[in-house]
Amino acid sequence: MFTRGGLGSILLRIALGASLLVVIASGRRAVAASGDGLVGKPQSGRITARAPEQIFPLASFSVTFPITAVGTTATQPCDYNCFNISGGTCNYPGTVTLVRAASPPFSTVNLRKGNTTTGGCGGTPVSLPVTLQAGEYLLTDFVFSPTSVGSFQETVTYSMTPNAAAADTFSWLLSGSTPTPPPPAGQKYATPTGASGPSSLALGPDGNLWFAESFANKIGRITPSGVITEFPIPTANSFPAGIAAGVDGNLWFTEADGNKIGRITPAGAVTEFALHTVGALPGPIVLGGDGALWFAEAQYNNLAWISPFGDLAEYHLNATSSQAGGILAVAAGSDLSIWFAENNANRVGRVNQSGQFTEFNLPTADVQPAGIALGPDGNFWFTESQSNGNARIGRITPAGVVTEYPITSAQSTAVAIVAGPDGALWFSWSTSTAGKIGRISTTGALTQFDLPAGMNADALVFGADGALWFTDFNGSAIGRLAVTGATRRRAASH
Repeated sequence: MFTRGGLGSILLRIALGASLLVVIASGRRAVAASGDGLVGKPQSGRITARAPEQIFPLASFSVTFPITAVGTTATQPCDYNCFNISGGTCNYPGTVTLVRAASPPFSTVNLRKGNTTTGGCGGTPVSLPVTLQAGEYLLTDFVFSPTSVGSFQETVTYSMTPNAAAADTFSWLLSGSTPTPPPPAGQKYATPTGASGPSSLALGPDGNLWFAESFANKIGRITPSGVITEFPIPTANSFPAGIAAGVDGNLWFTEADGNKIGRITPAGAVTEFALHTVGALPGPIVLGGDGALWFAEAQYNNLAWISPFGDLAEYHLNATSSQAGGILAVAAGSDLSIWFAENNANRVGRVNQSGQFTEFNLPTADVQPAGIALGPDGNFWFTESQSNGNARIGRITPAGVVTEYPITSAQSTAVAIVAGPDGALWFSWSTSTAGKIGRISTTGALTQFDLPAGMNADALVFGADGALWFTDFNGSAIGRLAVTGATRRRAASH
C-alpha cells in the first residue's frame, strides 16, 4: 500500500511475512531494496523551504536547469539521497557510491551530509563513497556552466547499498540549454572588380582577410573595416582557386588553370612556382602540421605539397578507388596527416607524411562531401552537399567511424565548414530561396542563421576580429557576420 510520511514524503511499504521494505530515498529521491533482498520502487526529491519534495516511483530523476547564457552559471541545489524503512524518513543506514560523474558543462559541487534532526539544506562536507547512518541524508548541488551555445544532457549515477541488502542504482538526469542566439548582423563588401568570383579566403598574418578572385585573376585583401585592395597575378587567366596562410608570413594560393602555386607577401609581391604535372588543376590548399602547404591536384587525384622554399612533392591516390576531379577540400590533422573530402567517390580520405592513403566510405550513398575541417573534439567534420536533396553534416573519428547529422531544411546544399572559436563548427549552406550559415556543436546541436537577402556564403574563415567572414562567389562580394561569443583567433580557411 502507499502511505504519506510526516514530512510530505511518499513511501512504499511491502509486507511479506515479517519483512519490511527498505526504501532508498533520493534527493528527488532514489531507489528501493528490501532488508531481506526484496527490491521495491525508487523515489526522488529535493529539500525546499517547506519540506522534502518528492516524486514516486522513479529509479532516476530529471534535473532541468533554467535557460542559461554562455559564460554564466546556474545551480540546482539540495538534491538528496537517503534510506528509509517502515514508512520512516531517512531512518536506515547505507552507503552511496559514485558510478558515473558529471562532465562539462555540468558538475556536482558541495557534497555534504545532512540530518533529519536539524533538517534543511546545510550539512557536513563529504566525498563519495559515503556511509549514511539512520537519520542522515546525502545532499548534492548540480551546476550548469555552458561555454558554448546549445542543448546539453548528462547522467550522474549513484550506487545505493542499504545495510544488509543488495545494491541498486539511482541516476540524476541533467539537462540544460542556452538562449537561442539572435540573428547575427551581416555586412556585404563588393569587390572592386565586377564578376570577380571570390572562391576562397584565409586569415593573413597581418590580421586582414585574403581571398582568391577566380574570374578576375587577382588576389584580394580586405581589412576588418572592409577596405579591399586587389593584386593582379602575373600569369594571365590563371584562375586562382584556393588560398592559405603559410608559416613564412605569406599567403599561398593555387592557380587551377595556370598550373602553378603562387605566393603573395602582405605587401602584395607575387612569386609563382610551376607544378611538375601538366594540367594538374590544383585546387584546395591548407597549411600542414609539417609547415608545408598541402593541396589537391584534382585532374589526377594527387595530394601534393610545397615547402616555403618552393620544393614540391606529389602523391597519387589510386584512380580505381576514386574519381578524377573529386577532391574538393583538404584539412590538416593534429598528427601531421592531411584529410580530404572525395566529392565524386563519396568518401573521406587521409594521407600521411609518407604518402600512404586511407579511404573511408560514407554510410549514405551519393552525399557528395564538399568541405572538411578538424574539430575541437579531435574528429573531422565535413559537409555532405547532397543527400537526396537534404544536406547533412558528417563527423568522422580518426579511426573512421562516421556519424551523420541531417539539416532539417529540404532541398538544401552544404558547402564549406570551419572550426569556430566557440568550440563549435560553422558551415555555409543554402536552400532554393535563401543563403544560410549553420552552427553545429560537437554534440550535434544545430543552429541556423539566415543571411541578409541577396547574400550566399561559400568559403568561411573566422577573422582576427572574432567575426565570421565568407566569400559570395556568384555575388562577387565578401561577407562578414558578427558572431556572438566569438573571440579573437587566427584560423586558416579550408
